[in-house]
Amino acid sequence: MKSKYFIESVEADGPKVEKSIVKFTKGFNIITGKSDTGKTSMVRSILYIFNKSWLSNRNTRETKFPFSKQFGYDQITVSFKSDEGRIAITRKVDSTKVEVDSSVSEIDSGTYSINSNTVAKNLNDILLQIIGISERHQVPNNKSFKTQRLTWNTLANLWYIDEDTVTSSDPKILPNQSTAVTGFKSALNFMITGEEVKIPEKITDPKVQKARSEARKMQLKDQIKNSSQKIKQIEEKIKYLNITDVDANLGEVLSKIEKLSETITERMTKSNLLQHEISEINQQIEEMEVYISRYKNLKTEYIADIKRLNFIVNGERELNLIPQDQECPFCHQHIEPEETHNHVEAAKAELSRILVQVNSLESSTQDVVDKRQRLYEKREIRQIALNSIREELSAELKPELQNLKQQQEKYQNYIGLSSQVELYKNLTSEWNESITEIEKDDTKHLEYRPLDHFPDTFFSNLGNDAKSILEKCNYPNLVSVRFDRDAFEIEINGSLKDETHGKGFRAFLNTVVNLSFRKYLFERGAYTTGIDIIDTPFLGLDLGEAENIPHSLKEGLIDYLAGSQEYGQVIMVENRKDIPNIDLEKKGINVIEFTDGQEGRQGFLLDFNNEH
Repeated sequence: MKSKYFIESVEADGPKVEKSIVKFTKGFNIITGKSDTGKTSMVRSILYIFNKSWLSNRNTRETKFPFSKQFGYDQITVSFKSDEGRIAITRKVDSTKVEVDSSVSEIDSGTYSINSNTVAKNLNDILLQIIGISERHQVPNNKSFKTQRLTWNTLANLWYIDEDTVTSSDPKILPNQSTAVTGFKSALNFMITGEEVKIPEKITDPKVQKARSEARKMQLKDQIKNSSQKIKQIEEKIKYLNITDVDANLGEVLSKIEKLSETITERMTKSNLLQHEISEINQQIEEMEVYISRYKNLKTEYIADIKRLNFIVNGERELNLIPQDQECPFCHQHIEPEETHNHVEAAKAELSRILVQVNSLESSTQDVVDKRQRLYEKREIRQIALNSIREELSAELKPELQNLKQQQEKYQNYIGLSSQVELYKNLTSEWNESITEIEKDDTKHLEYRPLDHFPDTFFSNLGNDAKSILEKCNYPNLVSVRFDRDAFEIEINGSLKDETHGKGFRAFLNTVVNLSFRKYLFERGAYTTGIDIIDTPFLGLDLGEAENIPHSLKEGLIDYLAGSQEYGQVIMVENRKDIPNIDLEKKGINVIEFTDGQEGRQGFLLDFNNEH
């Protein structure tokens, strides 16, 4: 998370003095002026709010109030600003608490202890929350994985370059105390990755880990015992199967199954064909039966017609035998006999025609009967063939196939059991190896090395960032730049910064290293500090340096900082005579100058012009 906040102002106040306020912009700020005009006091005011120590004139670390009580000032306020609102932190002289006045919803106003180890929320929680770290985190601080709380001041070398050590030939990014180096590197890793280092369980609680190791070994040994019993049981089953040369025998059985399956398929196909033919024959027989039935009905009709004709002929014969009256019984007149139609001949003709049809019908009926008989015989032949195939399938082929499949199942069961034995043996071997590894781990002495947890590309990227900054600063004769992992220091043209460099160059290079970390965290890190306080990067003759750093480097550094203001706020403190004679405000730089004369602001404290 990129910090959204910057220091908006630093205030010093007291009951009987004029409030002294210095305002900053969120980009590049330069505090300049002659010695003893209040530049250092103003920086220490910020450090006092952060509860960050500084090196006193007695060469001791101090966090006391930055002004003498006789000046009348008794409290410092540092205000932070972002688009979300303002947060003002006030600390009175020698107080162990701060007052927070917040308009930001995530940060509550109230009184907080400066002690970062309290259970209750404290100043450190507020400062980390300002840069986006809302929860407490632990970071290892020694090779035994002992941890400490992540604090704002653990990260101090990322956001503050002290004027008293800016010329150091040692790696300036690292704390001066060797015991604090591991904690700083762990805190830096958290800023880069946003994740805590995973602490091995045996380190956090060796007794618990030992118990877990023993429990795990016992579990593995039980699994080995169970596997051994399983192997014994399976091998008994294999022995009972009494199978030899399983691969060859299984191959032969599979070949027989394949051939037999083809034969069965061929028989089934033939059986289906015969069934189809029989079905068609049955259909034809049914048709013949219909024809025969119709012929019988027709013959019955013909016989009825013959009987009717016989009845007509016989009736007419009997009628002709009856005598007719020739005289009327009433008037006795002669009666002429009526002419009657003779039906005998017509009946004979009709009878002759019907007899022909009957003969034809009997002939056709016999043909159909004969054809039906042939169908019966054809169906019988196919039924015998079908029954033969069915008998062969049920009595020979299918039992043989079932027998072969039983053999196949037996061989495959053998193979499956053998595979189980092999599997259990492999698992047993793996479990034995696991037990050995657990025993090895129990004897290992784990050491924490913070750099092992850094991203693989960290040092190459950091070296590239440093080279980019040096190029923009017009560093002379620049060929190569890398960041040495072991020294944790910049290496230029194959040489590390050391005592052979003048103080001015060491101060400049220490500043470049600090800015390289600033660039890296902004572009690749999980979090950034958001502010960077650089005290005296241009060491001048007032430090006894016989050879000042070139003005081109100074101008280059100022140009770089003016052009990289999106990386966060920079507050640079430098003596006026060491600032290049260029138009700083034209470059978008906020210049705050303390003077010792009548013009301008004479110092940080408005009611006192000599703060030391």
